[in-house]
Amino acid sequence: MNTPSTERPGLLHRSGRWCARHAWRVVAVWVLALVGIGLANHAWGGSYADSFSLPGTSTQTGADLLDAHTSGSGGTAAPIVLRSGQGPVGDHRAAIDAAVAGLGRLPDVLSVADPLSTPGAVSANGDIARITVRFEGNPATFDPSYLAGVDAAVEPLRADHLTVEYGAPLGQLATPKSADRTSEAIGLGVAVLVLLIGFGSVAATGLPLLTAVLGLAVSLAGLGLLAGQFDFAQASPTLASMMGLGVGIDYALFLATRYRALLHAGAEPAEAVGRTVATSGRAVLVTAATVAMALGGLCVSGVGFIGTLGVAAGLSVVVAAAASVTLTPALLGLLGRRIDRLHVRTPVAEPTGESDVWHRWALRVSRRPWLVLVSGLLLLGILSVPVASMRLGHVDAGAQSTSRTDRRAHDLVTEGFGPGANAPLTVVTHLDSRQVADEGRRQALAASLQSSLAAVPGVVSVTPPVPSPDHVLLITTVTPTTGPQDEATADLIHTLRDDTVPRALSGTGATGYVTGTTAATQTFTDTLAAKLPLIIGVVVAAAFLLLLTVFRSPLIALKAAVLNLFSIAAAYGVVVAVFQWGWGGALFGVTEKVPVESYVPMMMFAIVFGLSMDYEVFLLSRIRETWLHRGDNHLAVATGLASTARVITCAALIMTSVFLAFLLSTNVAVKMLALGLGVSVIIDATVVRLLLVPASMYLFGRANWWLPGWLDRLLPHLDPEGPPGLTGRTGRRAHRVSRVRRVCRVRRELRATGPRRDARPRTRPEGRPMKQRLTRARAALRRHLALTVTAAVVLVAVLAAGAAEFAARTVLQHRVAAAAPALGGNVAVRTPGGSVLWDLARESIPRLDISSDDARLGRLSHVRVTARLDEVRLGGEATVGSTHVQVTASTPSIAAAIRSAAPSVPVSAVTTDPAAGTVLASVGPGGAGQLTLRPVLAEGKVTLAVDGFTLFGRSVPTSRLGLDDGGLGAGPGAGEYPLGLKATSVQVGPDGLHVALTGGPSALPGGA
Repeated sequence: MNTPSTERPGLLHRSGRWCARHAWRVVAVWVLALVGIGLANHAWGGSYADSFSLPGTSTQTGADLLDAHTSGSGGTAAPIVLRSGQGPVGDHRAAIDAAVAGLGRLPDVLSVADPLSTPGAVSANGDIARITVRFEGNPATFDPSYLAGVDAAVEPLRADHLTVEYGAPLGQLATPKSADRTSEAIGLGVAVLVLLIGFGSVAATGLPLLTAVLGLAVSLAGLGLLAGQFDFAQASPTLASMMGLGVGIDYALFLATRYRALLHAGAEPAEAVGRTVATSGRAVLVTAATVAMALGGLCVSGVGFIGTLGVAAGLSVVVAAAASVTLTPALLGLLGRRIDRLHVRTPVAEPTGESDVWHRWALRVSRRPWLVLVSGLLLLGILSVPVASMRLGHVDAGAQSTSRTDRRAHDLVTEGFGPGANAPLTVVTHLDSRQVADEGRRQALAASLQSSLAAVPGVVSVTPPVPSPDHVLLITTVTPTTGPQDEATADLIHTLRDDTVPRALSGTGATGYVTGTTAATQTFTDTLAAKLPLIIGVVVAAAFLLLLTVFRSPLIALKAAVLNLFSIAAAYGVVVAVFQWGWGGALFGVTEKVPVESYVPMMMFAIVFGLSMDYEVFLLSRIRETWLHRGDNHLAVATGLASTARVITCAALIMTSVFLAFLLSTNVAVKMLALGLGVSVIIDATVVRLLLVPASMYLFGRANWWLPGWLDRLLPHLDPEGPPGLTGRTGRRAHRVSRVRRVCRVRRELRATGPRRDARPRTRPEGRPMKQRLTRARAALRRHLALTVTAAVVLVAVLAAGAAEFAARTVLQHRVAAAAPALGGNVAVRTPGGSVLWDLARESIPRLDISSDDARLGRLSHVRVTARLDEVRLGGEATVGSTHVQVTASTPSIAAAIRSAAPSVPVSAVTTDPAAGTVLASVGPGGAGQLTLRPVLAEGKVTLAVDGFTLFGRSVPTSRLGLDDGGLGAGPGAGEYPLGLKATSVQVGPDGLHVALTGGPSALPGGA
């Protein structure tokens, strides 16, 4: 059986050797990848912002109804909070008017509410006020340069000695840059120190750091490029940095350590690299697959926000693993035997495991395994006690650093209006047809609903329900007595949604929904809490199957999963104690007790479970390697623990320092993740690896390696580390032969030490049974190859599907632009929650979102349009089931339309008067004349009717302009609307006209 040198090495062995012999090519490829992806990210990369979408929930339904039936409630609202140091805010009327007008002229602003004319916008003592600005999109996703325009617009306020602060989400755009780079520098500095002390070699210290940093740079550039096409949470790059830097250093360190051990054993450098990749490199791939699988399990939640966080972290892990098995071998090949030339002390590699302190520790554990096991479990149980009181929620701006403007705005609102003013709830009532047609019914229902809401404990005020412009909705605002993150506010939301509103509307035919930012975050929390058991079940089951396949032992796989659950519970307990109970939270910059951010437990579970499997796989692979050679469970445990102790300890110290360094972040959720992940690594590297794993394996004895024959034949073979020198087919065959010889040796020992239980003749392993076993081994190898090929095909199919999906989105966007030329050239198309490729293949799109800022509608041009098309059918004659459109016509667009409709009217400029609901057109040189126009909604069309004309302040008949009093067909109603659209509402805003249109089933123009 001594034939390894005569057979072709495995794929990993050959790839590692090739990278070592062609090192500069590999390095050049990675550098080119970094430059290319970095430039692409600079050109087409996107930004990060928290965006929650919960289709099918009551909260989302209420928000969609508001968007469809009101033009002033759409978009995203953000408050700008003012405070007067001397006297009431009303004394600064001129500055406020200038700021409101300036904000209204900013791009992407739908409306601006004047605080002096908006009820409830000024505090009781008059020194604090709120300007509510509605943006077309989430302002947190805007380019940071947008803030310059906002600052310029509010400059009159600051010049008038008013304090101005930006509330969330606008305040998120002004948030000081996170200390991610500082945290990364601290992590790298600690890594250098640990590696130099632990191994002594300067080159062996720098190599893992270089690999990790280059891999992290590539993954962050790729993540930024993806953010240009998909929505990623604000914490995505921070989470990717934490994971990429931590595992990148660990993976490269494991390979460098094995390489140095093989060099010291006399191997030739290129061959040593090949054997390193074939052994430790295989373990790296298995652990990376485990971590990526755990992170991928987050997609099971069905919540896009959580799924993107998992994708961001998983991307950094995959890139780190790819760098470890390609770039690390190349750098090792360049260093060759010079890897230990520069050193700060005598370089050391893996210990032999015979007289090492860790070997002696393992033997000490073997003498009292029950005591060690119970002590370790008791410690984890104590740390897990706080988990029973964990409360999920959303950490509001009040818990952020006072250096952030959104925190200061939150404090001002709390001071002037009470804590509940930061957590308003919007109750949307969808009326039936009788109530829409009968004003008396509407008023009676509004009065009854208001009294029911006001009677609920925990409500400080309820605004009178106001009908929407089309009378389809009643809209009211409920202000709680407590802030957004208080448990009482969450209870109030559940009471309103599940009890008060349904009971108040029972028997009326109307349906009520509780929506708003606070209600959305609570619904998000409830959804994640309900999904957490599913995520845990899926990830644990998948990890169990992977470990069962790798180590071929049901007991080891089950033990690893159970111990990891214990360590995760302990990490949860520490997070609850520090942040929710407030035990030491001030040390980390959190001065008040806060709930655990809703997505932190789910993210922690996926990451901690994956990282715990990292160390588990590396430790168990060495234990199994010794077991296959020696057949002695006690010796295997002691040797495996001793041979991996130094490298795993160093890796754990590095990863802990990387995680804990991110406590410097200004984001409280990132602080929670950093502390939880750091504590979990400490627990896993000490309590689990030094106490629980060896104690449990000593107690189980030979049962650790028991595997039923039928399961052995069913499972594919994925050895995490083959013994040195045994790779490819030879290594797998040698593993099976070693097991057969071990069984025969045990049988001979039994025959020598005791009576035989039967007289049946024993068959020699070298005879026919051996051939049968080797035949089965070859069959298993064929199954393994078949699975590998299948996995490769699936991977290629997934990549091809992703490319096809991107191409399909591009095709759809061009088809929409070509079919609807009125939308102009700048068209954005989205299909929320579905596959465009699948939709195009079946010629049906459930929902199509279209936006353009260069559209035409009637005589109006350069208008902003946001449209939602439901149930789009593309086969034969293209049709759409229903359409909802929001149109914003700016004042320059209105002026151009008036000139087009009435060339005799010399319009010089157009302004609006939202309070009066009119459009004012300046006519003649110097604006001597003023034409007053009023939008009129009739029969589904909007026109601008002439309301009056003044010349030098005197009223003049409109006949002087060649116009009659019947109206000016210059509005959006000039001409037919496409898609059978009918205007349902029109409002005059500071920036122009806002028109809402809806349409039923109709044919798409151009057969899109």
